[in-house]
Amino acid sequence: MVSRAVSYMYCALAHPERVSVDMLTDNPFAGRSIFKGFVLPWCAAVAAVTLVSYCIYAEEFRSEAAVLKPLFAMVSLLSAYIASVLLCMFTSRRFLGKELDRTAAETVTAYAFLPVFVLRVVLGVMPNMFFLKALLLYVLYMLWVFAGDTLKFGERERQIFMLVNGASIILMPWLVQSVLRMLVPNIAM
Repeated sequence: MVSRAVSYMYCALAHPERVSVDMLTDNPFAGRSIFKGFVLPWCAAVAAVTLVSYCIYAEEFRSEAAVLKPLFAMVSLLSAYIASVLLCMFTSRRFLGKELDRTAAETVTAYAFLPVFVLRVVLGVMPNMFFLKALLLYVLYMLWVFAGDTLKFGERERQIFMLVNGASIILMPWLVQSVLRMLVPNIAM
């Protein structure tokens, strides 16, 4: 089960056009919620890597920062995912005139979040490789492919879907993390 899920995620990153055709019916997470089987483990992995990275690279270790940094990383990714799913359903209903069910919206958004999760893990291990953040633009390509192959949107609808949801997926974790930093101002992050 785990090896099939890992190979499926690799294929989703490397060849999204192959995965997008049967993404809603034949994937390793079809039997259970994609939130519990895909998003939560990735968020937990990002939180764990954030904790280990802070313990290794912090100039001055502070226990409150060691607790809050992984917590902020996990909360920002989870809330960004939920907001992106809701925005995906709203965009398809309001602007594109197509009712998208919650399972399809969760699946498309979860797989589009895959580059964000992978990049967070890689940057947690190697924080000086900040230029890799440019790879977040791959989210736009994945959404483009998923909107055409999986959701059967036309050219114009694909553009709207890709731009709105791509902006949400790329910017929402940063926005949530910024709000959390403002709410807890005395912690140096």
